[in-house]
Amino acid sequence: VMIQNSIGPSYALFVLQALDQLGLSDDQYFANTQLTRKLLCLGQDIDMNDFVQLLLNARQSPNGEQLGLLIGQRANILVLGEVGNSAAAAPTLREGFQALESFTRLHATYIRIEVNSNLTGITIGIKFLNSLRDTERFHLESAILLFQQYVEMLTGTPLTNAAYRVPYAQPDYAQQYTHLFHSPMHYNSAQMTIELPRETLDQPSPFYNQYLWTQSQYKLTQSIEALRSKDQTPYTQHLLALLNTREPPLPTLTQIADQLHVSERTLNRRLMNEGTSYRQLKSEITHQWAMSYLEHSNLSVEVIAARLNYQDSANLGY
Repeated sequence: VMIQNSIGPSYALFVLQALDQLGLSDDQYFANTQLTRKLLCLGQDIDMNDFVQLLLNARQSPNGEQLGLLIGQRANILVLGEVGNSAAAAPTLREGFQALESFTRLHATYIRIEVNSNLTGITIGIKFLNSLRDTERFHLESAILLFQQYVEMLTGTPLTNAAYRVPYAQPDYAQQYTHLFHSPMHYNSAQMTIELPRETLDQPSPFYNQYLWTQSQYKLTQSIEALRSKDQTPYTQHLLALLNTREPPLPTLTQIADQLHVSERTLNRRLMNEGTSYRQLKSEITHQWAMSYLEHSNLSVEVIAARLNYQDSANLGY
């Protein structure tokens, strides 16, 4: 599998369309890059460093500080290519975001999407692993708008009950946020996160396509298998990420193996070769849920034990 420090050309083309209206010349836009208008229109991925330079060049134009909003308003989940196609075809939002996490972890070197389930819903964290110089805010703004559009596409209603947290101060053009972001924005946070309420996560998606979803999961398994020569624990990391997006009751080994299109025996063997087992991974996540219920809910120990399938409430280890 190829791990790339690249990005699809759609974002650069969105900016190019807007800059055509503003009168910025191609020489100015493509300065200090290996790109041209013709190359962008070929539809091939472009080098991430070139894309960052394009944003820095475009920033010099009128309203250049609002590039992230400009990109985000035009983007939708399909601009993410194969990753976006998988998310769009997913049975639910929860599985769509889990697919986004899995594919970006396996295919992208510059970004990590981390999805974690909790008592109120899920938290989606975004981290950039490469230097984006002075363009990180643009990437975060466009990511929030893209994910907001994705949620609203699947639910059919405005996303007003989420929370957006960003690691920068309120910008001078924050009045634009009021119109574009449909949920509250919180500034100067430690990390960029989107908090989604649980009631939106598991309702059936009207865009679910069983064939496309199955094909995407098969390709995901191929990617995991291809990484075994480079990563000592690709299956362990994938299963932990998958379990972290789910709520109790957690899926069985049979369900996980079916999703990955491998036999239970094969999956068990690959996990054993990585020094773990499905039972061990599931126990680890279940314990985290137990601690969360004990600390943040009013449920009795007996109810928590039953919800987590503990045979004895003493096994909670509180």
